[in-house]
Amino acid sequence: MTTIHAHIPHRDSPSRNTLVRRMMLSLFDTIDHPLTAAEVGIALERHDLHVNKTTIYRQLDALSNEGYITALSFGTDGKRYEANHGGVHPHLLCTQCGRIECLPIAAELIDQQRSIAERHGFRAERCSLEFYGICINCQEGTEK
Repeated sequence: MTTIHAHIPHRDSPSRNTLVRRMMLSLFDTIDHPLTAAEVGIALERHDLHVNKTTIYRQLDALSNEGYITALSFGTDGKRYEANHGGVHPHLLCTQCGRIECLPIAAELIDQQRSIAERHGFRAERCSLEFYGICINCQEGTEK
């Protein structure tokens, strides 16, 4: 089980620094894949912090608006959220089990994306890259 630390000194925000907010920031700093709001709630409950859905959604919106996390939509099960580490990266999405994996992105790919946009006179505000397919666990029949 991942340990969530409730104190994150490197985060400054005008919002109230509540325990729920600190725990959510810590959670996003420790995960390596995007979470749904329901998964955030489950993770908080594992640490004996029971939070109603409205509060979770309100905090997710605030953290997203403040730039601490990024809201993602893969068109399958609503929004997912991940830490905003300032860089674009692709995701691998398994069409069988729903697993989502984040991939580190090479600087060359970012440069290529910018170059493509510039060649077409397009000012890109954001970009995403997703690979849809079957993960290794499903290919091997080990995913439950």
